[in-house]
Amino acid sequence: MQDEDAIEFLDRSLDFTIQMNGLVGEGLNNGVTDLWELTKYVDAQLGPYPESMHELGAGVRTHMGLLGPYGAL
Repeated sequence: MQDEDAIEFLDRSLDFTIQMNGLVGEGLNNGVTDLWELTKYVDAQLGPYPESMHELGAGVRTHMGLLGPYGAL
């Protein structure tokens, strides 16, 4: 991987992480606290990722833990 490719990959990864954080916070603020329901919500916005729902759910769970029960740090 060339330097430019690596930077582009990292930028896309950071953008995805920021989007997921916002969507998880939005879902929590709207009262969606079930992991599977929140994962499906994020998938509908960012995906679809039908082959990677478990991995997506792991990311959602991590953001849920960081944001707390009401989606705010």
